[in-house]
Amino acid sequence: MDPQRRQILEDMGIEVWRQRSAAAGQAQAAGSPTALATPADTHRPPMAGTTSPQPHPPATATDEAFTLVATCAKGALLASAAFASRKQALLAADIVRCAGRDWAASVRQMRFDWPLPGITGSAGPAVAAFLDKQIQDFAVQRPLVTAPAAKHIPAEPFDFLAIPKLEQLEDPDAKRELWRQLQNLTA
Repeated sequence: MDPQRRQILEDMGIEVWRQRSAAAGQAQAAGSPTALATPADTHRPPMAGTTSPQPHPPATATDEAFTLVATCAKGALLASAAFASRKQALLAADIVRCAGRDWAASVRQMRFDWPLPGITGSAGPAVAAFLDKQIQDFAVQRPLVTAPAAKHIPAEPFDFLAIPKLEQLEDPDAKRELWRQLQNLTA
């Protein structure tokens, strides 16, 4: 499915499923018993001489459910909370294009939802891995973050530039000030 159709469906609140591999799809279509195996059925004991992995520490009170959206283009990334409207998503894409100095850049938006199914512990390492992958994939020099999303991002490995909430940028004066800051950043 092309990215525009996927985005339209996601904006309407329809979750678009992706097939993980062709082999998995063929196994399910064939009705093989391995396609119906549950994780409990496929558990294997550790090999001799190895130790089983230790469980993660329990989730802390600060790890409430949240969603981060990484809006990325070559050279730029904006981490923000979930968009309230299509207008905010378009604004985020424009901010990323401006920060990346390429108004024709193709923009992708990836979503990170916490908690992850089957994962316990702190959200910090999972968020860090998610953001690090986007930063590496898009060769980001200076990532941006909105104020609400900043509290979910580990400070240690990242040096984000904080910008106002996307809702605040509906004010023309706030938007003008942000564009000035971005132009100075990219100059």
